[in-house]
Amino acid sequence: MASGLAFEASTRVSFDASVIYYGRNPKNINDIAKIKGAILAIYASEDPAINQGIPDLIKAVLTHKPRFEMAFYPGTYHAFATEGGPAYNEVAAKDAWERTVNFFRKYLG
Repeated sequence: MASGLAFEASTRVSFDASVIYYGRNPKNINDIAKIKGAILAIYASEDPAINQGIPDLIKAVLTHKPRFEMAFYPGTYHAFATEGGPAYNEVAAKDAWERTVNFFRKYLG
């Protein structure tokens, strides 16, 4: 839920960069057009509740053309980056964190 809220917030507030871990799409998918900063969206491959919205997200990204990057982690489940959690995947979590840090360096300096 928190990442979905972060995604929604990025359509309302002019952030320079946002990273969304397994977040639901904004409530109004066409609000993607309002995003001013760059977005990195990170997804678990085995997360049907979240991933069912990805086709609509891709259509909105192709239509509105925000600065958008997406990463999928095969064989992972929702919350795979939560250390100590039941779905924790150390390899994927470390890679996602490195991707996150590099993304913020790229867009925030």
